[in-house]
Amino acid sequence: MALKLIISDFDGVIADSLNMYKEAYKQTFAHFGKATPFSNFKEWYNSEWEKNWTSSGFAHSEIPAVCEIFSRFINYDLVDPFKGMEEELSKLNSIGPVVIASTTCSSIINQFLQRTNLAAFVEEVYSPDGGSDKKGIISKAIDARSLSPQETLMIGDTPSDIKPANELGCLSIAVTYGWYNKENLLSTNPTYIVESVQDLFKAANLLSANIK
Repeated sequence: MALKLIISDFDGVIADSLNMYKEAYKQTFAHFGKATPFSNFKEWYNSEWEKNWTSSGFAHSEIPAVCEIFSRFINYDLVDPFKGMEEELSKLNSIGPVVIASTTCSSIINQFLQRTNLAAFVEEVYSPDGGSDKKGIISKAIDARSLSPQETLMIGDTPSDIKPANELGCLSIAVTYGWYNKENLLSTNPTYIVESVQDLFKAANLLSANIK
């Protein structure tokens, strides 16, 4: 048996969007007259994103209005892929098809892939377009191909990627070059952990070769 599907998160795995989002958070807090609540974004950020607002003094009822302001500072035209991503996606496709499962709007992802010439390396994009159920998105990608989770690899950079993949029974690679630090990712028990884009194919190929 070998891997038959590679599912990748978008932000922090393919798109180097951390600095753009960090600035968006700063601008949003400033808009509401609040001081920036972080000095180290990776240590502060929670992938259950609603908690980033509630832990900073916003009520749940205020989140829609906060997100409306926040969205004004989101501009993926300012974001590039991580260096070496095109080559690594090409190599990953030699193992199995690559799809994206992300809570980022699918139209934004597709526009990014077209602009950065990565669309040829991604078979499909799965997104709830406004929801946040990552487990459901991963399941949808697997079910669409009538595969078992054991034949599937999830690549992510946050606990919200790795935990649902583990719960479903997928193999998982956590990357430390994205939005979370290594210590927090290790606590989610990924199958493998990598620290650079250039290690993705090597890790995926090793996992594929060792599937029983």
